[in-house]
Amino acid sequence: MVLLKEAGVKTLRRQRKYLRLTREISVEGNGKRIRMVPSDRFVLNCDVFFDHPIVGRQKLEFEVTPDRYAEDIAPARTFGFEHELDQMRNMGLIRGASLENAVCFTKQGVLNPEGLRYSNEPVRHKVLDLIGDLALIGRPILGQVVEERAGHAMHVALVSKIMSDPSLYEVIHFDQLVDRVAHALVS
Repeated sequence: MVLLKEAGVKTLRRQRKYLRLTREISVEGNGKRIRMVPSDRFVLNCDVFFDHPIVGRQKLEFEVTPDRYAEDIAPARTFGFEHELDQMRNMGLIRGASLENAVCFTKQGVLNPEGLRYSNEPVRHKVLDLIGDLALIGRPILGQVVEERAGHAMHVALVSKIMSDPSLYEVIHFDQLVDRVAHALVS
């Protein structure tokens, strides 16, 4: 969070363009689903389940703003389970992992001496993953994303589906967004 604040805000000469979804889209399979519906905000609903006494089912609805992202999402660490560590190492997946940058769940608890940063840190990290994967679109998004047990592959499939069909979205300028919101407030 400190690094984000140190980086600061840069004023751009051009108006920011947003990708606004115009109709619902979804990707599903194997009991997992991700869908996106039109909205004039960027809202994420994430639902995860891991068969672990500390994790279990966690849900988070989150409107993404710079301040909320820095405070509530960016500090959430990736996580894994102690019984999967050898397999993950053999697959070359956790080369840079340590107890400083990742949470390791044991059978009954957390291996990290300081514990969790948030009681629902796993779902917050899944929101972080989702934001990063949606950044592949290349523009700020206006839409509500509802994710149920989805992961990186399904996120990327959603992005691909959106980007391959221009009828699913419109690109609007910030002033168009302000006008649309103002009109909605007086209607």
